Amino acid sequence: MDKCLKSIVPQINTTIEILVIDNKSSENTKKVVESYSNSFSNIKYFSEPNIGLSHARNRGIKEAKSDWILYLDDDTIAFSDLIERALYLVSRGDFDCVGGMYYGYFDVEKPKWIPENFGTKSKYSDDLQLCPFNVPHGCVVLYKS
Repeated sequence: MDKCLKSIVPQINTTIEILVIDNKSSENTKKVVESYSNSFSNIKYFSEPNIGLSHARNRGIKEAKSDWILYLDDDTIAFSDLIERALYLVSRGDFDCVGGMYYGYFDVEKPKWIPENFGTKSKYSDDLQLCPFNVPHGCVVLYKS
Protein backbone atom coordinates (compact mmCIF):
# COMPACT_ATOMS: atom_id res chain seq x y z
CA MET A 1 0.00 0.00 0.00
CA ASP A 2 2.92 2.35 0.64
CA LYS A 3 3.90 2.13 -3.07
CA CYS A 4 0.35 3.12 -4.05
CA LEU A 5 0.36 6.16 -1.76
CA LYS A 6 3.85 7.17 -2.89
CA SER A 7 2.67 7.09 -6.51
CA ILE A 8 -0.48 9.17 -5.97
CA VAL A 9 0.51 11.74 -3.31
CA PRO A 10 2.64 13.90 -5.68
CA GLN A 11 -0.44 14.29 -7.89
CA ILE A 12 -2.92 15.57 -5.33
CA ASN A 13 -3.86 19.04 -4.20
CA THR A 14 -6.10 20.26 -1.36
CA THR A 15 -9.29 19.69 -3.39
CA ILE A 16 -8.64 15.96 -3.70
CA GLU A 17 -9.15 13.59 -0.81
CA ILE A 18 -7.55 10.20 -0.42
CA LEU A 19 -9.50 7.71 1.64
CA VAL A 20 -7.73 4.55 2.72
CA ILE A 21 -10.17 1.82 3.70
CA ASP A 22 -8.46 -0.80 5.84
CA ASN A 23 -10.34 -4.06 5.37
CA LYS A 24 -8.41 -5.99 8.05
CA SER A 25 -5.17 -5.85 6.10
CA SER A 26 -2.20 -7.81 7.39
CA GLU A 27 -0.02 -4.75 6.67
CA ASN A 28 0.35 -1.99 9.23
CA THR A 29 -2.06 0.14 7.20
CA LYS A 30 -3.02 2.63 9.87
CA LYS A 31 0.61 3.44 10.68
CA VAL A 32 1.48 3.89 6.99
CA VAL A 33 -1.49 6.22 6.46
CA GLU A 34 -0.59 8.22 9.57
CA SER A 35 2.90 8.80 8.17
CA TYR A 36 1.27 10.53 5.18
CA SER A 37 -1.63 12.24 6.94
CA ASN A 38 0.82 14.12 9.18
CA SER A 39 1.84 16.05 6.05
CA PHE A 40 -1.43 15.84 4.07
CA SER A 41 -4.67 16.58 5.93
CA ASN A 42 -6.72 15.29 2.99
CA ILE A 43 -5.51 11.70 3.48
CA LYS A 44 -7.89 9.87 5.77
CA TYR A 45 -7.93 6.38 7.30
CA PHE A 46 -11.04 4.27 7.90
CA SER A 47 -11.31 0.76 9.26
CA GLU A 48 -14.00 -1.43 7.68
CA PRO A 49 -14.64 -4.51 9.84
CA ASN A 50 -16.76 -6.37 7.27
CA ILE A 51 -14.34 -8.30 5.07
CA GLY A 52 -14.71 -8.12 1.31
CA LEU A 53 -14.09 -5.80 -1.61
CA SER A 54 -17.71 -4.65 -1.85
CA HIS A 55 -17.77 -3.70 1.86
CA ALA A 56 -14.54 -1.72 1.48
CA ARG A 57 -15.74 0.03 -1.69
CA ASN A 58 -19.12 0.84 -0.19
CA ARG A 59 -17.41 2.30 2.87
CA GLY A 60 -15.37 4.50 0.55
CA ILE A 61 -18.54 5.78 -1.11
CA LYS A 62 -20.10 6.45 2.30
CA GLU A 63 -17.10 8.46 3.52
CA ALA A 64 -16.35 10.34 0.27
CA LYS A 65 -17.36 13.96 -0.13
CA SER A 66 -16.91 14.07 -3.90
CA ASP A 67 -19.25 13.43 -6.81
CA TRP A 68 -16.59 11.16 -8.34
CA ILE A 69 -14.61 8.29 -6.86
CA LEU A 70 -11.40 6.88 -8.28
CA TYR A 71 -10.73 3.44 -6.85
CA LEU A 72 -7.14 2.24 -6.65
CA ASP A 73 -6.36 -1.10 -5.11
CA ASP A 74 -3.67 -1.03 -2.45
CA ASP A 75 -1.21 -2.83 -4.71
CA THR A 76 -1.72 -0.37 -7.56
CA ILE A 77 1.06 1.96 -8.64
CA ALA A 78 -0.54 4.99 -10.26
CA PHE A 79 0.99 6.32 -13.46
CA SER A 80 2.37 9.85 -13.16
CA ASP A 81 -0.60 11.76 -14.60
CA LEU A 82 -3.48 9.61 -13.35
CA ILE A 83 -5.19 12.42 -11.41
CA GLU A 84 -4.79 14.89 -14.29
CA ARG A 85 -6.32 12.37 -16.70
CA ALA A 86 -9.16 11.53 -14.28
CA LEU A 87 -10.00 15.22 -13.84
CA TYR A 88 -10.05 15.65 -17.62
CA LEU A 89 -12.44 12.73 -17.99
CA VAL A 90 -14.69 14.08 -15.23
CA SER A 91 -14.79 17.48 -16.96
CA ARG A 92 -16.16 15.83 -20.11
CA GLY A 93 -19.22 14.69 -18.17
CA ASP A 94 -20.44 12.24 -20.81
CA PHE A 95 -20.16 8.97 -18.86
CA ASP A 96 -20.61 7.53 -15.38
CA CYS A 97 -17.74 5.03 -15.27
CA VAL A 98 -14.28 4.66 -16.80
CA GLY A 99 -11.92 1.73 -16.32
CA GLY A 100 -8.17 1.94 -16.76
CA MET A 101 -5.32 -0.26 -17.84
CA TYR A 102 -3.35 -2.26 -15.34
CA TYR A 103 -0.10 -4.13 -15.51
CA GLY A 104 0.58 -6.78 -12.90
CA TYR A 105 3.63 -6.63 -10.67
CA PHE A 106 4.66 -8.58 -7.61
CA ASP A 107 7.21 -7.74 -4.93
CA VAL A 108 7.64 -11.45 -4.34
CA GLU A 109 6.41 -14.55 -6.12
CA LYS A 110 2.98 -14.24 -7.79
CA PRO A 111 0.27 -15.78 -5.58
CA LYS A 112 -1.11 -19.04 -6.97
CA TRP A 113 -4.70 -17.73 -7.01
CA ILE A 114 -3.88 -14.98 -9.52
CA PRO A 115 -4.59 -15.99 -13.14
CA GLU A 116 -1.65 -16.43 -15.53
CA ASN A 117 -2.85 -13.57 -17.76
CA PHE A 118 -3.19 -11.05 -14.88
CA GLY A 119 -1.98 -7.66 -16.04
CA THR A 120 -1.40 -8.70 -19.62
CA LYS A 121 -4.46 -7.17 -21.27
CA SER A 122 -3.69 -5.28 -24.44
CA LYS A 123 -4.90 -1.72 -24.74
CA TYR A 124 -7.93 -1.85 -26.99
CA SER A 125 -7.95 1.84 -27.94
CA ASP A 126 -5.86 4.99 -27.72
CA ASP A 127 -9.08 7.00 -27.56
CA LEU A 128 -11.84 7.18 -24.98
CA GLN A 129 -14.65 4.97 -26.23
CA LEU A 130 -17.30 2.54 -25.11
CA CYS A 131 -15.73 -0.34 -23.21
CA PRO A 132 -16.06 -3.68 -25.02
CA PHE A 133 -16.13 -5.50 -21.68
CA ASN A 134 -19.16 -5.86 -19.40
CA VAL A 135 -17.31 -4.53 -16.36
CA PRO A 136 -14.00 -2.66 -16.28
CA HIS A 137 -11.26 -4.01 -14.03
CA GLY A 138 -11.69 -2.63 -10.56
CA CYS A 139 -8.08 -1.96 -9.62
CA VAL A 140 -8.16 1.40 -11.48
CA VAL A 141 -11.71 2.60 -12.08
CA LEU A 142 -13.46 5.98 -11.91
CA TYR A 143 -17.17 6.14 -10.93
CA LYS A 144 -19.69 8.93 -10.64
CA SER A 145 -21.12 8.57 -7.14
